[in-house]
Amino acid sequence: RVWSEVVYQIFERDPSLGPYSFTELKKIYGGKWWKKYKVAVQKATLEGLSYNSEFKLVLPSGKVKWINSICEPEPEPGPNGHFLRGTVQDITERKKMESRIQQTLKMEALGTLAGGIAHDFNNILSSIFGFTELAKLNSTKDDETVNNLNQVLEAGLRARELVKHILTFSRKSDVQKDLVRIASLAKECVKFLRASVSPNIEIKQHFSHLESIVLADPTQLHQVFMNLFTNATQAMKKKGGVLDVTLKSIDILPDDIFQLKGLVPGQYVQLTVSDTGSGIPKEIIGKIFEPFFTTKVKGEGTGMGLSLVYGIIKEMNGHISVYSEPGMGSIFQVLIPEQTTGTGKDETHEPKLPITGKGRILIVDDEPSILEWTSLALINLGYKVVCMKNGVDAIERFKQDPMGFDLILTDLAMPIMTGLELSSLIKTQRPDIPIVLCTGFSDGLTSKDIQACGISEMIMKPIITSELSQIISDSLNKHPGQD
Repeated sequence: RVWSEVVYQIFERDPSLGPYSFTELKKIYGGKWWKKYKVAVQKATLEGLSYNSEFKLVLPSGKVKWINSICEPEPEPGPNGHFLRGTVQDITERKKMESRIQQTLKMEALGTLAGGIAHDFNNILSSIFGFTELAKLNSTKDDETVNNLNQVLEAGLRARELVKHILTFSRKSDVQKDLVRIASLAKECVKFLRASVSPNIEIKQHFSHLESIVLADPTQLHQVFMNLFTNATQAMKKKGGVLDVTLKSIDILPDDIFQLKGLVPGQYVQLTVSDTGSGIPKEIIGKIFEPFFTTKVKGEGTGMGLSLVYGIIKEMNGHISVYSEPGMGSIFQVLIPEQTTGTGKDETHEPKLPITGKGRILIVDDEPSILEWTSLALINLGYKVVCMKNGVDAIERFKQDPMGFDLILTDLAMPIMTGLELSSLIKTQRPDIPIVLCTGFSDGLTSKDIQACGISEMIMKPIITSELSQIISDSLNKHPGQD
């Protein structure tokens, strides 16, 4: 056997030692790849069959490579049958790129699936919210029942946030930044985490600055917290341990070392998430924020969690770092610029009281349960309602008495006629009537689309009565109609 200089480089072999022996090659190819290589060589030698195959190598140094091997046998006298001549090409980078593309396609497919699931799930949650609130109206004298129903509503609101996280992760939701009181959101995440972690994991929290405010998208910030918290608990899944979450405010001065990390001097919120888990090996700690890199076994992770966290923090002009010792646990530190002016929102999920009103509302939705609870809720609030299951019937009913309605409440995704199409037709009949559009998934829907159809407001499903009543009240006040 004769190797070229390039083949020696690919196999990381000293040319003075000559080609690897078959025994050495067996170790390098290993398992199924050796079997595949051996069969290909035997058929080429004995039967003259050419091959063009890819093989995975694990070199003596531990480095993994992919090669493309092409062989064209040539007849030769003697017992061997054929002389093997061919080429070997290092395709490691190409295989890495293919893997990234496949992962990207998988994530895009996940995003599409998430959108479909979000639509159906939000409809289900809308019914849960609606009928729970109706049950509260009939249980006003039973404090225990009302309290239990409030727990259902709070759990449902957290589920609604989870749908938002899925849509944001799959890039199906726009980033909407606001002033957020970060401690309240962190507490919400810790509370949510406690219900799902193993009893052998203790969660400690130390929040010294409860009023600290940051400019962020609450859904993205929730993703940051939940990714860091979940990774920490997974590192302690087998043996248990302590998850410590600390939140405080710090000042970065002009001479501070943090400037070397691209941070400008000023006030920052410092989040520290530490665990007593398995730790991160030193040889991979520098890669953990890279897209598609994961230490989890196949099927357990996408390698997108920490890279997503990194991107969110960087986009907020913050910084994230990690320190870890194998067997001793890990410490993640996040720095986010603190806003010194303005009032932040408390990202808590406590149902508010609905607003009563007067007027006649045309409700259009293809989901019978949503029609039922929405109509009952609005009747209880003082409105008169007419319900239609599709846009075609709705436009016919509207044409019969265009001035008999004060507001249209319509779903977006409906068979035969969408909410946008219905809104456009209604506006041709009566341009002044306010229209509220409801949807569980608004991928691709822009403000221009909404304005072009004459829609006054849009509300995302799942809807709770207080939010719906507020939007209806605002819309009617902007466009006062008939009593």
